[in-house]
This record gives sequence, structure tokens and C-alpha cells, in this order.
Amino acid sequence: MFDAPETPAPSVGRRLAVVAILFVAIAAGIGIVVWRPSLVGLGSKTSEPAPVATNTGRASAPSTTPDKDQLGVFETSAGRIVIEFLPDVAPKHTVAFQNMFRSGFFDGTRFHRVLPKQAVQGGGPNSKDDYPYDDGLVLETQRRIPAEFSTKVHHVRGVVSAAHSDGDPDSATSQFFISVASNPRWDGQYTIFARVVEGIEIVDRMASAPLLSTPGLRDRPTEPVRVTRAYLVARGDLTPAP
Repeated sequence: MFDAPETPAPSVGRRLAVVAILFVAIAAGIGIVVWRPSLVGLGSKTSEPAPVATNTGRASAPSTTPDKDQLGVFETSAGRIVIEFLPDVAPKHTVAFQNMFRSGFFDGTRFHRVLPKQAVQGGGPNSKDDYPYDDGLVLETQRRIPAEFSTKVHHVRGVVSAAHSDGDPDSATSQFFISVASNPRWDGQYTIFARVVEGIEIVDRMASAPLLSTPGLRDRPTEPVRVTRAYLVARGDLTPAP
């Protein structure tokens, strides 16, 4: 048996310093609370989240009004996906998501969840790192967007809707899902704020991709598509896809 060398007892000053450090760490930890937005049929996770990386997107002045002329562009590892917003249907969601595009919030995120041949989900701030178990978690400090349900639009192929936490339709933040098939049971449950106008074939491939068999990750693609850059562009300035 090998004994570790005896460590001298710390001085009173060192003890007070350690106590102070622990107090600051505990106080900081109290403010970090997370919840996981849900999507019908995609299940839920209960694993503890890993530390969240800080978003390092572009700094841009936010807007307070929706811009009908602006398109959202996702440049991804699988190709380009372009969405047009529906400010007449969901003005608050349009403003919130357009501002996230402006700030570079989605840069580096992954499409981390798949409902096979029905929908893909992305926009999780924790999906930027290589720890997969917290990709669906969001910070409580993120701004919540109240629901904007409408009978004018329906969950058909190509629509983009906001994900939210179980039982709280007013808790949408940054996560969204893109439908590749009609799902009328989601109408009145999730806010539709945009639709795909280019790249739906890329979404189709994601919705048909192989999934992991690992417990707790069975709705995760084996190779999640990453957003390399997301930005806004005026409708008339969109150049042809490469």
C-alpha cells in the first residue's frame, strides 16, 4: 500500500480564499438552468448537460420589426437551404429569428434531431460542441417567444416551425424544425414562421439519414449536418446556389 505524502494544513488566509472561491462558483452555478424543447414524436432526454459554449457569431444591430424582403440562408455541410419568413402569420417569431440570423447565432450549430421522413430539428446552442447529450437543451436566459398559431398555414412539406418545451407553447427560443411531410396534428401546437424556398432536397436527405442506436441518442443522425454559416439576404440579392 502506498500512502500519499502528507500535505501541510492550509493557513487561515488560504482557507478563507478557498471558501470565497467556492461561494462565487456556487452563486454563478445557480443561474444556469436548462430545459429541452420538444417536438411531437421525437421523445425527450433526461441526461445532464455539459458546459455550454458561448456563441461567437457576428455582432449586428437587432431589429424590432419583421422584414418581409429578407430571406434566411443556411450554408451547411450538405448544401444550401433558404427560407422565406412569414411575418404576416408570425411577426414576433420573424423578428426573433431574423435577429438570430443577423448575429450569427446559428453559425456552427447542427441539425441534431430527426423524425424519420417527417421532420428535422436544429438551432440548439449546445449543438456546436462534440458532446451530443445536451444538444437539445437551451439556456433559460434565452428570450422566449410567445406562440403565434394561425389557421392560415398548416404543417405541410417545407414549413419551418418553432420547437418549444413540453406543455408550454410560449417557450420557443432558437430551436426550429423543418417538415418534409404533412403533419396536421402539429397545427395549433407549434408556430409556423417560415417555409423552405430552396434546398428541400437537402432536408429530405437529412430526414432519411441513418440514426444512432445509442440509448438517449436514437433520434440523432450518425453524421449530423452542420451549419457553417447562417445569414440574411435581400430577396433580390440571392445568388444562384453553387
